Amino acid sequence: MEPIITKHLRGSKCGQTNWFELSPDEELTIGRDPSNKLAFHQDEDDLVGRKHAKIIRHGDSFVIIDLNSRNGTFINNERLTGPRLLRSGDVIEFGAGGPRVQFYQGKESLAGPETKISQPSQLIRPTRFVSLADPPPSEDASHTTVEPMAAPATNSRPRNGMIGVGAVVLLITTFLGVTFFLEKLSQPLAARGGPRPAEASTASELWHALATYRELVLFVIGSLVIIALLSLFIFRRED
Repeated sequence: MEPIITKHLRGSKCGQTNWFELSPDEELTIGRDPSNKLAFHQDEDDLVGRKHAKIIRHGDSFVIIDLNSRNGTFINNERLTGPRLLRSGDVIEFGAGGPRVQFYQGKESLAGPETKISQPSQLIRPTRFVSLADPPPSEDASHTTVEPMAAPATNSRPRNGMIGVGAVVLLITTFLGVTFFLEKLSQPLAARGGPRPAEASTASELWHALATYRELVLFVIGSLVIIALLSLFIFRRED
């Protein structure tokens, strides 16, 4: 008959080892009541109920059952919700934070490796994975280069308008001056007291030349005036 071996890991019996031999269908009761086969200290192990749990043998297997204890029974940090088959190395905890017992079945299993139970309070922090394919961000990545904005073009409309107006005034003045000069030349020489012979000859030749090209001169001046007006109109549209 294989014995049950309980090795105390925490509680008033910490460091102790107990042996129990159970016949088929025999129960191993556990609690603070002295009548239990596995009895805990009534004051120091206050998380353990008076009738906390029991282990029943079924053939060559052992099953643990919680007896509706207030603080519960845990196997490898999992709370019992019903009967559970025990395996060598299982850690039984009576009440969260209460006494702990490691269960073994048979003498040979006592020398085997113990089951390591992680503490529920220890949380595993997630590991941060860094891809080697992505280069680390540059220190200057947060600085955005801002191109300076081009200065707005100076409005040339007033300047172009003044040039156009000046050209028109100049052409009109020239036209009036030439017309006045031609009208003066067209007056009879006698009306002006008559020139001296040399002056009369020179004036006559000048008048003859101007009279010949009078229409051409007027045409050229008029064309220049029209061109100036068109230029002014174009300048205003471009502005």
